[in-house]
Amino acid sequence: MNNNPQLQITAQSEKLRSATGWKQDITGNWISNANVISDSQVNDANRGRIPQNFNWLQFVSLKHNNRIIYAVLYENAMNVSETKNERRVHFFFITEKDYAGLVASVKKKNAETKAISSTYYGYISDNDGDFTPQKLFKQMVQILSASNQQQYSFAVNAQHVDNEDVVRFRLPEQFSETKGNLLDNYFEVKYIDFDKILLPAPSVAEEKGEFDLGAVAPVATVAQVGNTVLPQQGSREDDIADRSANVTEPDDTTTPISVSQADAGQALSDTIVEEELVLDRKNRERARLSAPIAALGGIQGWYHTPDGDWVNDKSHLYDFETVGRYEMRNLTYKENNYVLIVRHEKYAGEVYYLVSKDDYLQAVNNLESSSMLELPVIAYAGIGNRLEDVVEICEKAIDAPQKEDAIIFNDKYLVVQYRLSAAKNISRFFIFLRECSRYGSADAPENCLNKVSMNVKYADEHLLMTDQLFSKMYYESSYNNFIGFFRRPLK
Repeated sequence: MNNNPQLQITAQSEKLRSATGWKQDITGNWISNANVISDSQVNDANRGRIPQNFNWLQFVSLKHNNRIIYAVLYENAMNVSETKNERRVHFFFITEKDYAGLVASVKKKNAETKAISSTYYGYISDNDGDFTPQKLFKQMVQILSASNQQQYSFAVNAQHVDNEDVVRFRLPEQFSETKGNLLDNYFEVKYIDFDKILLPAPSVAEEKGEFDLGAVAPVATVAQVGNTVLPQQGSREDDIADRSANVTEPDDTTTPISVSQADAGQALSDTIVEEELVLDRKNRERARLSAPIAALGGIQGWYHTPDGDWVNDKSHLYDFETVGRYEMRNLTYKENNYVLIVRHEKYAGEVYYLVSKDDYLQAVNNLESSSMLELPVIAYAGIGNRLEDVVEICEKAIDAPQKEDAIIFNDKYLVVQYRLSAAKNISRFFIFLRECSRYGSADAPENCLNKVSMNVKYADEHLLMTDQLFSKMYYESSYNNFIGFFRRPLK
């Protein structure tokens, strides 16, 4: 560098003001924020605590000591105390050769990450004296005279994904933080919008309150005189009063850029290309629950009183459960099929039982030749759970690892105990949960406990799974409805 370096801004692009920040949280879900990369939702009060945020971003070309260099400029908010943010305008210098490579990489849209490395990075703040283009030019000249010790990187990736051409990028950051970051957190913008800010481009309209470099023509030339950098004729000084505004930027068609290779001795940095495939954003796979595929309604509860009378649930002497109907839904998760059986109690709520469809179909094949079905239950949810909660409970139960070295093995069965008469078109049944445990191994004898509602008397529980059940309590429906309900998943 000589003692009187000249810094001339030859072109500036319009500003990119909007991009979606994407980041995967610890559970694998993708979280989006406007102009911020975070794994949680961000508001104006806390966005300054996250380095990857911006208000606008643009490219500029400069002439310094008779050579062309390029810079990424962007403004963001940074937190400096518990209650205060400051505005910063950052710049990151790119060599002529590296910029040409960046443009070429974006145009290819081949899903390869172009990461440009440089030690020439700096910023100015509105919390430290003037916040003007002149101060920015002065800081630029100082950085060009003595670069940082730290290496910084600017990563960009263009590809066709989700039926759309997009560009993904991260703001310049220390090189150690960049590796692989475009896999699970990045800004994303439509290719057509990013293409607009690739140089050359017309100047943008003046906006009061926003940091702006001013008009390009006539070109602003900054000369360093002593320790002061002064704008020469043709430059202007912005009003930097804070004000947010929505600006509609003019349409622009970016013309091809032609650059000559910079002198090797003048290069700021080498280009680093990470040949990694940037994957599509994929949320954690969710279970898909169908609408009800079958319903067993029109059922009536019957109970035999100590006085020897049979009463239904319309009688004040009735002392048994009050189930209104059963429903069945299909649930699909990770390419496997399940059946969700829902019990609707008239005055309480819903109870849910998840069964593997294969286990269900195997059991139901014996429907008309047996008097009891035992369906292995994968997940159970009692009264008080919403349907959304039940889906999550099912996912967790399916994903739970099998403990082959467990001391106690626990199993649940949905027991359907029934008597059928096709001639009379009557079905009588009772459905309940049975919990069993085995000690020592999965093949050990079971110790089981029948789980029924509080409306089944303790004195009656011993009748479950015996023929005596139907001399004391049951539900009744038509034979056709019963058979049609349980055989519905076979169709």
